[in-house]
Amino acid sequence: MNVTPAANHLNILDPSKLLVSTETGGSLQPIENADAFSSSAVFDPSYRYATIQKDGKTIDTVYKSGFVEAGNGYGLPNDLTMDGEGLALANKRIEQLLKLYGGHVEYIQDTRTQAASATAATLFAAQQASQKR
Repeated sequence: MNVTPAANHLNILDPSKLLVSTETGGSLQPIENADAFSSSAVFDPSYRYATIQKDGKTIDTVYKSGFVEAGNGYGLPNDLTMDGEGLALANKRIEQLLKLYGGHVEYIQDTRTQAASATAATLFAAQQASQKR
C-alpha cells in the first residue's frame, strides 16, 4: 500500500482577532491596523529584508514589515522593540538582536536588485574592455 504523508499545515491566525496587552490597566485591545499584517505579506520570502548570521547559521530572519522569525534555538527577547513600523522597525530590531546575540547582518537583495547589479557589472566590464583596445 502506498501512503503519501499529509502536507504540514500552517495555521494562520486572523490578525484582526488578536489582542495585545496595553498599559490601560491590563485590559486587552485589538491590534491596530491588523489588516496590514496579512499572513502572505509576513511569510512571503520576497518580503525578507535581512538575516542575522552567527556561527554559520541563520539565527533570525527579519522581514520588511519588522516581523522577526527566530531560528536555530535563538528566541526573541521579551522586550523586543515595538517603536516604528516597516523598515524603520526592522532596522531597530536588527540592531537590538545584534546587541543581544552578536553575529552579523546580511541584507537580502530582491531579484530586481540582483538583476540590476548583474547588468551594471556586465556594462562596466564591457566598458573597461573597450578602453583597453
